[in-house]
Amino acid sequence: LISMLFITSCAGSFITRTLPLSPPEFQLGLILFWCMPCTINSGCVMTKQAGGNFSLALLLTVLGNSIGVLTAPVVLSFFADVGDKGVQLPVADVIYKLALSVLLPLAIGKAVQEISWEDHKIKRFVAVNNKRLTWTSNFLIILIPWMKISITVAEGSFKKTTFFDMVLMMVLSGFIHLAFLVMNYCAVTVIALPEEMAKAVVFVCSSKTLPVALTVLTLLPEETTGDAGLVAIPCIMSHLIQT
Repeated sequence: LISMLFITSCAGSFITRTLPLSPPEFQLGLILFWCMPCTINSGCVMTKQAGGNFSLALLLTVLGNSIGVLTAPVVLSFFADVGDKGVQLPVADVIYKLALSVLLPLAIGKAVQEISWEDHKIKRFVAVNNKRLTWTSNFLIILIPWMKISITVAEGSFKKTTFFDMVLMMVLSGFIHLAFLVMNYCAVTVIALPEEMAKAVVFVCSSKTLPVALTVLTLLPEETTGDAGLVAIPCIMSHLIQT
């Protein structure tokens, strides 16, 4: 959890800040993505496919995303002052809104599952409609970057970028994700974790979540963030690269 929420976040953000990425929105987008907790699904799926400890991967995912609501805004506040204006992050307000949008639904869902009905209609509904609910959730998540990028295209903000800027951003993203994998692999090797547990730690703690990053992006002050659509692009590309 320390690696996921602090070490990788700080290391990735520090490296990104030292490089002259253009436009500044690309730099902010990468930093925003590195400060997030692990992916909600991909890490567990890759762990299972690699023969790792799925239960540990699931535990790390739940704990990481729950605690990450509190830690991500704090870590981001130390690295987000990029560009000419610098992003002034209202940490307490972001944590409060993330708690409402992430932790509260999680707590309600868990509470509903624990209701001891003889015929648990909600569990039965979820079991029958599991794929439909997953598709609906993914569709709604996709709408967030689609709307932001659409606004960016309509306003002509893509003229701020060049093909070289895009390639450099993607290369840097791939390099940092590879560094996360190497860093976590070295850590589990030093402490001699069993192979199954080591796979879970490496895959889960080296990944970052896109939905929470985009949620935080919507909470950043527009006057200092710059073009939100351009900020979203590095988050989306980094998510695709790591998967």
